[in-house]
Amino acid sequence: MRDPKVDRAQVIILLSDGEDHLGRPSEAASELNKLGIKVFTVGIGSSEGQLVPSLGETGEVTGYVKHDMQYVTSKLDEATLMNIAQVTGGQYFRATKEDFGTDRVIAAISDYKRSQAEKQVFVEKHEEFIWFLLPGLFLLLVDFLLLGNAGLRRQKKEASA
Repeated sequence: MRDPKVDRAQVIILLSDGEDHLGRPSEAASELNKLGIKVFTVGIGSSEGQLVPSLGETGEVTGYVKHDMQYVTSKLDEATLMNIAQVTGGQYFRATKEDFGTDRVIAAISDYKRSQAEKQVFVEKHEEFIWFLLPGLFLLLVDFLLLGNAGLRRQKKEASA
């Protein structure tokens, strides 16, 4: 269950083709839903599948990715992305060449309560009493050495008399 102490919206924006190679997206979505986290998914790619490009240093396409001497293709799995969004109470958006979907995601989550990070206040204390304590201790020591012996001598005289 969602922690009632948390009063801010928690969202995840997932940009993906939706293909499931190793994980269990529906189970992960259920766990996120239990935590009160909404997932907004943005589907990237084509339903027919496309070769995955290999990019150079400056972002230009230099070829296509191969695995075990086979070209790697990516196919958009909208059903999985829609399911993740539905299970968590989020929304699904499809990215296109004209519209990547980020503006629609921002518009969808803009109504959620925003929170600022908690402020931590540190109070650094500078103790100034030490400047008065040291001279006071010095004067007590002088008093004990000078007058303390006189008091002991007086007590001895009174005791012997």
